[in-house]
Amino acid sequence: MDFDKMIKIEGKRVVQILDNIFRGWDQYAASHGCQKIETVGKTYMACAGLASCEANVPNNILAINSTRRILNMAIDMEDFVKRFTYGDGLNIKIRIGIHSGKVIAGVIGYHKPQFSLIGDTVNTTSRVCTAGNNGQIRLSDEAHQRITNAGGTGNQDLYFIPKLQEMKGKGEVKVHILTKKATNNAFRSRIGSAIKKGKEKGIVDIFSKLSKKNKSSEAASEDKPKNSTVEDIKQLV
Repeated sequence: MDFDKMIKIEGKRVVQILDNIFRGWDQYAASHGCQKIETVGKTYMACAGLASCEANVPNNILAINSTRRILNMAIDMEDFVKRFTYGDGLNIKIRIGIHSGKVIAGVIGYHKPQFSLIGDTVNTTSRVCTAGNNGQIRLSDEAHQRITNAGGTGNQDLYFIPKLQEMKGKGEVKVHILTKKATNNAFRSRIGSAIKKGKEKGIVDIFSKLSKKNKSSEAASEDKPKNSTVEDIKQLV
C-alpha cells in the first residue's frame, strides 16, 4: 500500500494503527517460537532459529523447521492485517520476504541498547521483500529449499510459483511466491479431476492456463520498492 497516502489520510492516528497491528504480530511471533528483532516505521523484522532466543520455546514448537515457523507466522500476519482498514474503508496490504542464512547477532549501543542482526542474510531478505508486490509472501530459493527438504505435516498444502527476479546488487535471483489458498483448492480439484478421467492433455492445459493467468496478473501490478527482514522476515505495511 502507499504508506505516505495512509499518513496523509490518517495523520497522527497512523501510530495507533501500526501499534495495533504490531501488537498482534508480536503475539504471533511468540506463538510460533519466533523473535521480533525491531520495527522501523512501517517495517517489522523478526526471525526464527537463533539459539540464544529459543531457550524458553516449547519443544513441540522447536520440532518445527525454523523456516517453516517463520512462514507460518507470515501467513498469520497477512490474515491478521486484513482486519484493518484506513480512510474510507481502504484495505491495508503487506508484503513479506523470507530468507534463510547465517547472521551475526549482538547488542549494540549504550543509550537504548538494541539487539541487532548483521550480515548479507539481512540484506538479501530485504531484497526478496522489496522485489515483491503488496499482498505477496516471497521466499528466497534457500528458504524454499529448507521448507521442502524438511517435509513434515502441512507441507503438502503449500504451493509456490517460482520466478526469476532482478534484485539490486544480486542480479537475477530465483524466488518462490506463496499462492493463495483459493487458487490452491481450485488447482488441486482440477488436477484431481483430470487424473481421474485419465486425460493427460487436461493436465497440460490446466498448467498452461494457470501459468498464463499468473503471468498476466503479475504484469498488471508493478513492483513498488520499500523495505524488509531475515531468516526470516521483514514486513512492510
